[in-house]
Amino acid sequence: MTNAPSLNGLSEFGESVVREMNALGMLVDLSHVSESTMNDALRIADSPVIFSHSSCRAVTEHPRNVPDGVLRMLRDNGGVIMVSFVPVFVSQDYADRWDAGRDGEAPSVSIDQVVAHFDDARDIPGIDHVGIGSDYDGFPDFPDGLGDVAGFARLREALTVSGWSDADIDKVWSGNILRVLRATDERFILQARE
Repeated sequence: MTNAPSLNGLSEFGESVVREMNALGMLVDLSHVSESTMNDALRIADSPVIFSHSSCRAVTEHPRNVPDGVLRMLRDNGGVIMVSFVPVFVSQDYADRWDAGRDGEAPSVSIDQVVAHFDDARDIPGIDHVGIGSDYDGFPDFPDGLGDVAGFARLREALTVSGWSDADIDKVWSGNILRVLRATDERFILQARE
C-alpha cells in the first residue's frame, strides 16, 4: 500500500521550494516524503524541519518512518520528530498486515509499542528533538488506551515507567516544537530586517 518515489529526492524546483519556505519563515514538514527527499531537504534547509507525524524505522520498518541516519541529520538541523500513534507506523505486525491488504482483524497495538518509538527517538537525535504527532485527524485506528487525547495521561505514565523525567516529557509535550517555531520565526524576522 506504499507508493514508490517518483523522483530520487528533490528536484531542482523542490530544492528551491525548501529554500523559499525557509526564507518565508515556513516550517518544512517531512512526513509523507521518501528517504531520499528527507536527506535532500535536511541537506538544504537552514532552519529546523519537523516530521509532524512520523515514527522510527528502526522500531517499525515502514517507508513513512524515519531511518536512524535521517534522525542524526535531524539532530544536526535542530528539528523535531513528532512521534505518531498510527498503528501502521508503530507496530511491525500491524504494518505487515496493512501492506498485505488487512486480512482479518487488525492486531492489537499497545502504548508500550508507541513508547518504543519515543525511546528510539530519544536515543538517536536526543531528547531535544522529540515531540508528539498523534495524527488523531488522519487515521481511524489507534493503540489501546490512546484512542483520543484522554490517553495522553496514560502515555505520560508509560514514558515515566520507561525512565523519562518530567522535564524530558515537558520537552516532548510542547517545549521542543515551541523551540522550533521560535527559531523559525526569529530567522524570518532577522531576514526581513536585512
